[in-house]
Amino acid sequence: MADNSVSPFKLTRPTYSEAEIAETPWIIIELRIYDALALAVEYPAVSDSSIASAAQDLNLLFPPNRPENLSTSSGLEDPASFLWEFWDVIAKVVLELPYNHPSQEQLIRLIETLRDLPDPVEIELNLWGTYKIWTDLPIMGPVFREALDRTDSEVINVNLEAFLARATRAGISNFSWLGLLSLHWALEVEPDHRAKAYGEQGPILDAQIPRALRWLEIAGKKLYEEVLVEQFKDAGYAAGGTWKASRGFSKARWEYWKLRFGQVAVHTQPSEPTKELSRKALHRMVEIETLHGH
Repeated sequence: MADNSVSPFKLTRPTYSEAEIAETPWIIIELRIYDALALAVEYPAVSDSSIASAAQDLNLLFPPNRPENLSTSSGLEDPASFLWEFWDVIAKVVLELPYNHPSQEQLIRLIETLRDLPDPVEIELNLWGTYKIWTDLPIMGPVFREALDRTDSEVINVNLEAFLARATRAGISNFSWLGLLSLHWALEVEPDHRAKAYGEQGPILDAQIPRALRWLEIAGKKLYEEVLVEQFKDAGYAAGGTWKASRGFSKARWEYWKLRFGQVAVHTQPSEPTKELSRKALHRMVEIETLHGH
């Protein structure tokens, strides 16, 4: 049942002229992808059956699965080319989905449903290897990495990061390194106390603490699992700053983050809402530890 307190969401589809469609037959497939996505993400019209139907519709658009009546005048695309374009459409849609709206969870459910369809097709992707469609969700990760690199709006980044946190939590694609970076930038990047910038940290903390908290709220359990196995300890993610020990996730670093959230909560420079969010983040970290029996 839809929550009446949540704003409706309607997907914005691109529009093309007849001349553009005639010149670029792929547009027909692109619009069918949008039609299928609308079944899954528009709120409150979505249902379990509409998500299942959307997954089937998308599956039939994949070139090896596509029936003749859905083909375009240019014939079938190369599977790798289709997947790049397909995930790019998904990434564009994600930018529209508010970070705290049910439509984000609905899109996650759609991708899970697509991934779990029976009788996956095995294909060879040049330079990438052999994958199963849709079990392996190939090329999703690289496309979303590109989406991160090309976004420049803070609002868009919030929507995109929230979705990637949900994808990480669901095991669809692992962007936990981005969660690591969010905690690093919020809690470990601090000017020298002798520098003028040290007295001007308030706006930075006001921007970064909410970002770190979102990761803990959405995918905190997954991040803690990475902590327990010391994920990325040999990688270069989130190096430098006030944290001088091992790189990547670690229990010691987790404890340091708890300490820093506690410090920010009583710091003189952040706004009162940011201090409250810091207390909330610390509480969430303790809650996650309890859920793991620690």
